[in-house]
Amino acid sequence: GLESEELLGVSVQGEVIVVGTRLGGAFRSTDAGRSFVPANGWRSGNEPSVGCRVAGDARGERLWLWAGGALYRSDDFGARWAGPVLPAPVVDANLDESGAFVVACGSLGGGIDVLRASDDGRGFRAIVPAAPGLTRDGGPIAVAVAGSKVALAQEGDPRGPWVHRGDGWERAPELAGCHALAWVGDVLYGASHVAAGDRGLVLACAFGEAFREVSVVLDLDALPRERSGSSRMNVSRGDWLGEGVPEEHRIFAIRPRGGSLLVACGAGLVELALGGHVEPS
Repeated sequence: GLESEELLGVSVQGEVIVVGTRLGGAFRSTDAGRSFVPANGWRSGNEPSVGCRVAGDARGERLWLWAGGALYRSDDFGARWAGPVLPAPVVDANLDESGAFVVACGSLGGGIDVLRASDDGRGFRAIVPAAPGLTRDGGPIAVAVAGSKVALAQEGDPRGPWVHRGDGWERAPELAGCHALAWVGDVLYGASHVAAGDRGLVLACAFGEAFREVSVVLDLDALPRERSGSSRMNVSRGDWLGEGVPEEHRIFAIRPRGGSLLVACGAGLVELALGGHVEPS
């Protein structure tokens, strides 16, 4: 039942699969994906179902859904929903390295708040002070959190994402233009588009005591690519990426998984094996 839907998020628990879609809200399967039915009990009236995203957290049964700026919680993986559970409008959400749910939302005092859900999912606490210089109407915002490290990127911002590593907010101009972020240790990865969106890049910015190193760890326009200490891919570009198909060269999301980085692009899912440190360009 998903043939005409564009997927924005997928969460899996055993044979139960819940997906969020661009136009149709959420769909749920209890037979490992053989069939799906709408799971839009979170809608109580005229709430928009456009841009529906889902994420399961480390608690197993708990599933989060956000659409139209509102956040909803399910404690039985999509069978029933509660919410909206936050008064502030949600701009993005993600999981941190422990699997806890984190959310970026508009701050009552201006800027963007970054909150982490409590263990029972019924409360939130701020991880860092509200990020300055960002507004909901300035374009899509992406959040990445690892422990006390937070990064926020606004799509198309030429000044780079805001980064908080314990000593206040600072810019990371090395990742200017990135629209998706992920932390792996002290390295912040960012996905960017160049050449009018027809070339996808993943950049790495390593934060040292008094310096930063930046490198390109994936260039979808130049596969196969090998860099010592950054990434290794044994795949033929001609076999994997469609020549002259710009949509396949666009990166939509990046996520850490152990010592690797998952990259979702128009051609599918790529797993990058990361080295112990990032070599400068």
